[in-house]
Amino acid sequence: MKRKQKLRGIEIDDALALGRLDTAALENEKRKTLLLEAIQDRLNEYGNSQTEIAAALGIDRARVSDLLRGRIQRFSLEWLLVAAAKLGLSVTMKIRKSAA
Repeated sequence: MKRKQKLRGIEIDDALALGRLDTAALENEKRKTLLLEAIQDRLNEYGNSQTEIAAALGIDRARVSDLLRGRIQRFSLEWLLVAAAKLGLSVTMKIRKSAA
């Protein structure tokens, strides 16, 4: 079953419908959500302490806590891509023209 993506506590589709996001921002948040979930899954596989995770990613423990709690707004797409690479994850992007 596909997980319904959330954005800061509300469904992404609902945020778009409410006019809180434009389409470009929505796509960016979707990408960030997917990356964050993959990073969280990888960190759960390792089972390391927050201190060890912080050292591996070059961040402090407070940022690790934000990462593990899913506070997506505190991370840029670029930072999440770098973190994924540091954790041994490979990210593939597909670029195509939009339908509209």
